[in-house]
Amino acid sequence: MVRKYFVQQLGLLLMVSVIIILTNVIGYKMPVKDSIIGVLLLSAISLVGLTISKFMSRFVKLPSMMYVSLLGLLLACPVSPVKDIVVETTTSVAFLAPATALGAFAGISLGKDLKDFTKMGSYIPADNGCHSPIYNPSYEPHIGL
Repeated sequence: MVRKYFVQQLGLLLMVSVIIILTNVIGYKMPVKDSIIGVLLLSAISLVGLTISKFMSRFVKLPSMMYVSLLGLLLACPVSPVKDIVVETTTSVAFLAPATALGAFAGISLGKDLKDFTKMGSYIPADNGCHSPIYNPSYEPHIGL
């Protein structure tokens, strides 16, 4: 079960890594080699954090993001023996490069569940005009049960 989870997460991280590398190289004009090395290190930290989260979920239910962030902080903190390597390697990755992949996945996720999202009472405008309930006094929210 853990092996299947590990392989699944590895595949997802590789797909995201390709998007981040492309964004970093094309959008931020970073060197390809440095981008690949930096993103692979960030992916390795993420994979180890996700694996720790999977093992720890038997004892404590905490978000995976907490384990990934904590591991990254511990590896880059001033007392860490690998601090210089981690910081030097990851500085070649633009901070907003992962945001492109995150935005793409969030858009896909929202688009997939758009009908359910609108049933919760949110108002999705059909065009670029300002149609929020604040500016449209005739708007009546849909209350679905």
